[in-house]
Amino acid sequence: MTVFALVEVVMIVLGIVMATHFEEQKELADVKASALVLFNEVLDDLDIDIRASERIALRNVGHNATSDVLMDPNSSEKDIEQIGDELQHLLGYYTNFNIHTKGYLALKEIHDRLPPEWMEVYSELELLMDQATTIDVYNKRYQETIYETFDAHVKEYPWYVRDNYFNRISPEFLAWSTGDVCKSQTMLILNDMGNLTYVAMEYREAAIRLHELIRSTLNIDLDEAKHPHAIEPETGWLTRFVGNFRLPEGMTDVSEAGQSLEIFELDDQLYMTDASWDSTLLKRCAEATFQTSAGRSDLYHFTDDQLRLVKFGIEKDWIFDKE
Repeated sequence: MTVFALVEVVMIVLGIVMATHFEEQKELADVKASALVLFNEVLDDLDIDIRASERIALRNVGHNATSDVLMDPNSSEKDIEQIGDELQHLLGYYTNFNIHTKGYLALKEIHDRLPPEWMEVYSELELLMDQATTIDVYNKRYQETIYETFDAHVKEYPWYVRDNYFNRISPEFLAWSTGDVCKSQTMLILNDMGNLTYVAMEYREAAIRLHELIRSTLNIDLDEAKHPHAIEPETGWLTRFVGNFRLPEGMTDVSEAGQSLEIFELDDQLYMTDASWDSTLLKRCAEATFQTSAGRSDLYHFTDDQLRLVKFGIEKDWIFDKE
């Protein structure tokens, strides 16, 4: 083989290698462009889920407050009448926490071609989506309990059909509300609602962390109008929640009476200190509602001069009075 022939072969091979390299780079650029669009869809899905978790939390707050009035032996007929609408809603309606997966499912189709520096983000997304199975179990359980309760009411209580038809609270319903059957059904529903709320709050925490990871890894600038939960709140907005709160006598077991909490603000964050002097970060979940930091899932709700520790189930909420 002559020198010229050898050079020609080398040039051909080099050309093929360069063409292959350019093709791979173009394919990678195309994949990154497509993935960037899909990751933005994932952010949209997470935003929807995060806002939905807030509605679940507020529903749990409302239902727990209603059940506390119903179960309180000191509640009067007037007290029961005042929660009549809320009680009917508690017994007759459910809400699901459905995870949005459109962006994830599309991204799954090309995940094996993602650049290495984006694989960690995708792995975290997969872990989050794995929670959907557990959430669906609690969705179905809550839904089935409501349907069973509704079927029993329709078959056994003629006044229930009339009340629903005329959208009213009848004396028959109020009288039934004070009985053991109503209280038992309420406890079953609250237990299922509490379980769903608990897993929704866990998903919420993970979704917010993933939202931040996607934005920082892919350098995505947010449209604040589109992603309201990620907007930094105005300085000083937390001051209305700051103060000392004490659990009054008779609220819980004697050993718990007099327990106090201190809520304070530090660097635009809200913290809670209990009797053990441990400080816990409170993260806003919904209007006047806060969730404790990762590792705990307590839910607190502020109303006027009170702080309610919301239970995830049939246990009575603790209501702290502001000092």
